[in-house]
Amino acid sequence: MKEFFMDYGASMSSESEFQQDVAKASEVEKLKVWKSIPAVAQGHAFKVSARHWALNGPTADGLKIDDVVQTLTAIK
Repeated sequence: MKEFFMDYGASMSSESEFQQDVAKASEVEKLKVWKSIPAVAQGHAFKVSARHWALNGPTADGLKIDDVVQTLTAIK
């Protein structure tokens, strides 16, 4: 099983800007090419906030790990 993490929003964006980016991405997610990505087709694509995925350092890395663990434990 392969997971696909998609990040949305600029690294310093607010929660509302993140939600706006997610809404805009829904248009891309309707495209045939998007749906043809194996991880997407199999339901293994997950949205995460670029607010910490685009950053480096122990705090950001810890948040990334939290995202991955939460995703993997949810799909058992």
